[in-house]
Amino acid sequence: MWVVSIFWFESHDATSFWSEDRITCRDQTNVRIKFPWRLTIGSYVWVGQGVWIDNLAQVTLDDQVCLSQRVYLCTGTHNHRKKSFDLITKPISVAAGGWICAGAILLPGTVVGREAIVSAGSVVKGQVDSGVIMKGNPACKVGVRTYEEIGNLVETEEKRSEMSE
Repeated sequence: MWVVSIFWFESHDATSFWSEDRITCRDQTNVRIKFPWRLTIGSYVWVGQGVWIDNLAQVTLDDQVCLSQRVYLCTGTHNHRKKSFDLITKPISVAAGGWICAGAILLPGTVVGREAIVSAGSVVKGQVDSGVIMKGNPACKVGVRTYEEIGNLVETEEKRSEMSE
């Protein structure tokens, strides 16, 4: 497992995993990534201090995803019903604009929809629909984001694409 600062990737030229323009917050320490080659990151992704990406299976973070401090993405578990305690792995994905708040845990097979929010300390397994706000352990739907909230993110994305042209 790698325990790194995002600075590490820039200063040691790990461009095979990430390029400088794809990570917007470059000074977070103690980010743990088990297998960098099983991690796909979109543009303008923010990774907070103490994030642990335990990616025994693929993890995909689309554009403008935010993983706040101490988020844990866990792609592996064990079959406790068998004596052999077989390893079970399933991918995790967070769609564009998704925000995983501080201390939240995403369990194997979790799919977070576009512009969805997983509240601080929540534990999520399974599907989170686009624009939904989840909270609790186990996490359940507590709200839906408004068009104004999501519209601001879309406008920002459009402005960035215009500037890059």
